[in-house]
Amino acid sequence: MKGSALVVAAVLAATFTALGAGPARAQSEYLSECVAAAVRRAEAEGSYRGYGLVKDSFCLLGGWITQGHMLQYTMTLKAGRRYLFVGAADRDVEDLDLSVTDGPNVVSDAGQGNTPLVHVEAESTVEVTIALTNAKGSGQPDFCGLIILEDQGGQANLAALGQAAAGLCQAINARGSDWETDKASDGSSWCLMGGLMSAGEELSLSRSFGAGPYLLVGWGDARAGDVDALVLDEAGEVLAADTATDNRPEARFDPPAPLRATLVLRMHQAKGDAFAVCAVLRRK
Repeated sequence: MKGSALVVAAVLAATFTALGAGPARAQSEYLSECVAAAVRRAEAEGSYRGYGLVKDSFCLLGGWITQGHMLQYTMTLKAGRRYLFVGAADRDVEDLDLSVTDGPNVVSDAGQGNTPLVHVEAESTVEVTIALTNAKGSGQPDFCGLIILEDQGGQANLAALGQAAAGLCQAINARGSDWETDKASDGSSWCLMGGLMSAGEELSLSRSFGAGPYLLVGWGDARAGDVDALVLDEAGEVLAADTATDNRPEARFDPPAPLRATLVLRMHQAKGDAFAVCAVLRRK
């Protein structure tokens, strides 16, 4: 893999390494090695010059998955575009599978190994579901991640991207040792998300939560003037929100019982395309 995609992916690996400071260090080491493995896997596949971060969708996803479980994400592919999906898992996973399906058609990498890769060219605009499956892991929640690139994809300001991740690290560490990245009760929910957005755009993801308390922590890069974070219940009612004029949102919510909620990361103000990342924390 050459050109911008490799540069972007390499910087992403470095940003996750930044999360290694503070009380969450052990988990952060798994995050860092996971993304670095995805970079190596993509590089070994040949030339993908011109690929960059996918827009209008989360381009970074990560979460803890127990063996035999999967994480899924639904997005829309644009007609005529080519996409590269690169998965990776931490050192305790021997076999991670990756698939992309529009229903009748499935493209997958179910071979042995923990760095699957799928390349797709969309003949028409279509909604697809991406699935990461921990086929053989430790028996405990293992960290698995996904990078999504597309040809003609958005080229983020890489220095600003690093600043956003470093800022998120500060926000997480500021919460102290009582909080950690969320390992859902079934070991199968995304806890780390990032995307490239213009002013007025937002990205969202629906997932299940157990009884709280939780904290959605976000951070935007230097081009992001105002990033908002919201948590909505199934009826669309706001459970928690941070809509203050800054790029460091924190939305705390404490559901008394299990529920399904939608996490929203909104780029309220920005100079051009800006990168924002968020993490779901849960009190230990």
